[in-house]
Amino acid sequence: MKARDHKLFFVRMICLALLAFSACSEGSTEPELVINLDPPSELQASRVPGKVAVRLTWKDNSNSEVGFAIERRQNNGTFQDRIFTIKDVTSAIDSMGLTIGATYSYRIRATRYSEASPPSNVATVTLTP
Repeated sequence: MKARDHKLFFVRMICLALLAFSACSEGSTEPELVINLDPPSELQASRVPGKVAVRLTWKDNSNSEVGFAIERRQNNGTFQDRIFTIKDVTSAIDSMGLTIGATYSYRIRATRYSEASPPSNVATVTLTP
């Protein structure tokens, strides 16, 4: 065999060994590392003075989120995703589609890719005239 053929053979053997090792480890009884997302807490909602807007503040309890999903419901409706933020943010302003005289409830979830924490407490505010 030429030196180049030896290198190619060696690389192929390493690849096969790695594939075999990964296939064997699939049935392993070792626990997987699971990082739980802790939900935000202490959510507060207040009207921004003189504006049709709501200021939200909360406590970030997770150190592994990539952002937060803020959900809103009007009166007794269902919660819907409204705002998404990046990690380490602990406040937001909601000013889209709000109506004077309506009551809005908010909750927040820490998110990491397709994962989400349980929801935070619910904070409610009524936009009085």
